[in-house]
Amino acid sequence: MQDRLKRIEQLKGWTIHNRPIEKLIDVDGLNGQFTIFYPKRDALQALSAYVHEFSSIDSWMKSAAVDGKNGGSYLHRWELLIEQIEATCRYAETLVEEQFGVEIVFAQPDNASDLKTSFEALKNVLGPNGKIPTITRMFHKDYVAAHESVKINGKLAQSTADCDLVLHAIELKEVRQKCATYWDELLATQGVPEFFELDASSPERIAHNWIPHIQKVSELVSGRLCKAEREADGGWNSIRSDIWYQHFGFRPVCNL
Repeated sequence: MQDRLKRIEQLKGWTIHNRPIEKLIDVDGLNGQFTIFYPKRDALQALSAYVHEFSSIDSWMKSAAVDGKNGGSYLHRWELLIEQIEATCRYAETLVEEQFGVEIVFAQPDNASDLKTSFEALKNVLGPNGKIPTITRMFHKDYVAAHESVKINGKLAQSTADCDLVLHAIELKEVRQKCATYWDELLATQGVPEFFELDASSPERIAHNWIPHIQKVSELVSGRLCKAEREADGGWNSIRSDIWYQHFGFRPVCNL
């Protein structure tokens, strides 16, 4: 610590007198004299250890930390991302058994949502042989086009249950797309792989592994870090600020 104080003396042009027995530091600077207390050692160590939990500081972490510091709508975007990842995982889990051993292929996957209305109708239209009645084919070409644009294990939908399989697959695509929109805006723009690049079959499972890391970064400025700073505060703001700066490249602002 004495070396650190010497560097501060040289940098600031101050005279610093350390009083370890009283746990005080006297500072004589251009604007007069003042005394500061030692920060609480255990709290300061806890703060340092918490920041060191990160093996590396990536661009997305800095972005999340800044948003956490700004709070409000900025922080809420990350909360929405977490909620959407969790919601996508829950919905995908409900379909695991239903879709086991089932291959659903869309002729135009990007336009799958356009088929929902037609497949809702096909649930009540398909005959026992899985065919669309002739009269319905005449007046609802859209039903025919939708029916022929999706195959389940190589065949067209044959029943209400098949139509439900298609509808559920479409709904899963939609919740994944919403998740991808949030993910790509917040993370892919910071060098993280895009959502659909995480895993070919279940990208939400990989995304779910990121939740603790995202929450930890937001806490650094919105919660736990500020609490640690308050406990460590003895007037020695520069030490804890330096710890943060070494890792994130900017200094934190907390409501102390």
